[in-house]
Order: sequence, then C-alpha cells, then structure tokens
Amino acid sequence: MIKEMLVNYMNYKSEIKTIEHEIAKIELEEVSISGSNFAINGDIKPKGFMTSNIENKVVKNVDRLKLLEKKKNELETKINMLDSIINTLNDYHRQIIELKYKYNKSELQIGTIVYRGKRAVNKAIKKAEEKLEEKYKEFLESS
Repeated sequence: MIKEMLVNYMNYKSEIKTIEHEIAKIELEEVSISGSNFAINGDIKPKGFMTSNIENKVVKNVDRLKLLEKKKNELETKINMLDSIINTLNDYHRQIIELKYKYNKSELQIGTIVYRGKRAVNKAIKKAEEKLEEKYKEFLESS
C-alpha cells in the first residue's frame, strides 16, 4: 500500500498544481450579462418559475470550487502523511527513498550519489519500504 503511494508521490504533486490551475481559471472566469438573463419555462411570457442563467453559473462554479478544494486538501494530506512517515527513517534510508520516489532516480543513479552498488541500493530500498509499511500500518491502527 505504501509503495503505491510512494510511486504516486510526484503524481499527487502534479495533481495539486493542476487543481490550483483549475481553481484560478474558475476564479478569473467572468460571468457576463447579455440579452435575456432568464431561462423561461417554455413560454414567451414568463408565467411563474424562472431561473437566472447567471445565478446557475455562479452556483455551478462555487460547487466546482468546493469539490476541487476538497480534492486538493486530500492530496496535500496524503503528501504530508508520506513526508512525515519518511522522516521517521534514518538519514541513509530517507535519502534513498527521497531520491527514488521524489526525484525519480534509478537505482544506478542513486548508487552513484550514495557511493554504493546497485545491489546494495536495491537492498536498502526494500528495507526502507518495509520500515515504511510498518509505520503506515501503525498509523492506520492508531487513527
């Protein structure tokens, strides 16, 4: 479970940026008033129920904003949780996990950075992932 979230770490970050872009677009969108502002219930002369097109658009935009904000908050919470669990690792394992999942480095590149062979790096990644999985399970049990 934790490995899947680690693999998607950068996807979460990019989704947040995409959502922020969508929110900015909605906030900058102008609601224009042109011609008849009302949708009439099929008649030329309004008889009873009428809805405002501007009102409908504003309500729709507010609903979209709330939904996007909720999704953004969920992703930020996931990232914060992952970061806090990663921070429980020792320096060596934390560095390897960050290089692998936050910076998308290959095992060979990581080995060059930490002065280890590919096999040692793979072993360290597996050990760190196991520790993270244990911490994540503890986190789920406590909450």
